[in-house]
Amino acid sequence: MRNKLLGLLLLVVFWLHGMATVKFKMWPFSLIRRAAINTKEVVTPLPDVDPAELIGIRTLEDVEAKREALRVFIGPVVGVAKQHQEKMVFSCNFSEAFPSVEFFPEDDDKLFILYAGHRSTISDLYGQKDMLLERGYSVLLTELPTVVDNPWFPSLIGHDILKYHPKPYRYFFNTLIFAVDYLSRYFLDDNAHVAMAGVSGGGWATVVYSAMDSRIRASYPVAGAIPIYLRTQRDWGDWEQTDPNLLGIANYLEMFVMASSDGRRQVQIFNRYDPSAIQGVKAKHYEQAVSEATRKLGGEFSVLIDTTHDIHQISDWAWGKIMESEGMKK
Repeated sequence: MRNKLLGLLLLVVFWLHGMATVKFKMWPFSLIRRAAINTKEVVTPLPDVDPAELIGIRTLEDVEAKREALRVFIGPVVGVAKQHQEKMVFSCNFSEAFPSVEFFPEDDDKLFILYAGHRSTISDLYGQKDMLLERGYSVLLTELPTVVDNPWFPSLIGHDILKYHPKPYRYFFNTLIFAVDYLSRYFLDDNAHVAMAGVSGGGWATVVYSAMDSRIRASYPVAGAIPIYLRTQRDWGDWEQTDPNLLGIANYLEMFVMASSDGRRQVQIFNRYDPSAIQGVKAKHYEQAVSEATRKLGGEFSVLIDTTHDIHQISDWAWGKIMESEGMKK
């Protein structure tokens, strides 16, 4: 009888420890997680391309010219702002396909923008939002546009139908631009530090928006965008990522330079074992070329490879690197 009770007690202890290990990520969670990582990656030969030759930016005047061209290409900005208890909500009142933007105020000299990725919404960012608020940042949250009711083109899911719109990128950036303009005028300090991060489609949006808006002092795209010459069928991306109309204004290498020039910085993070997006270490191919072009224009650029997991996400390791770059306490 005593042995049975002891066995039952041990079983309960092991079960509780297992539950606590998963919930609180206590020992030996990290060891188990690392052992379970799927380290398979698709390795393709790198093309014989010199990325430095694809960067047509030489001066800050070149940066500003491309920045202005992107703003014109995206189109006019409109929006409304409404107060909702502890947050402010920015939206466009003439189309529900425009994503809303939620603002949570804290400090007027630090703002962090989070852009949700594919199959994610603003509510999925609330945990990261709370972490940033605790560290003194005001936080702005947004998401990719979606078209819920699409009876004419049922095969076009998500925001694919927007490719036929004359100004499709307004749906990705209009409300965000309006929100940052509004906060710059009515809330933020003149010298406020504004940072931005996103994963997947939100990482791509971080690349484009930080290239276009010089108020973004630091940007952290995760699994976001790589130049066309490095893409394969596996990581070709949605239509907006390979649109010649957009990339004819500024290719991705040039956007990286635009986002990290004149006292600004961009830290790109890629998940080496990502199961659904840009995988491997090929982003390192352009790091030196972009870093040198950026350094000549007074900025910083770097590429980090995350090997700690095999999930399409911003990992704890990646957040640690972002916090380190921002000078946050972990």
